[in-house]
Amino acid sequence: MANASLVAGATRYASSAFKEASNDPLISSKPYWLFNARVSLAGEKDGWEVALWGRNLTRERYVVSGVNLASLGIVNRIYNAPRTYGVELSFRY
Repeated sequence: MANASLVAGATRYASSAFKEASNDPLISSKPYWLFNARVSLAGEKDGWEVALWGRNLTRERYVVSGVNLASLGIVNRIYNAPRTYGVELSFRY
């Protein structure tokens, strides 16, 4: 029985950016880095795979979008997903 393993990673850099059309500094994000990773083990002939994965491994927090209605007393910022991780089990037939 032959097994294969795979280690994969991804990184992404984003510079500061405004997140809405009027370029409001309250609804902008600072520069950030994101790091993701995945480790898997698979039975090449049997069609199974077990994988561990993680996203946003450094717990980076940045603004994704928002609304500034300060004249009405409303400023809303929506942030990215926190660090997430999981296990995948798959079988191909």
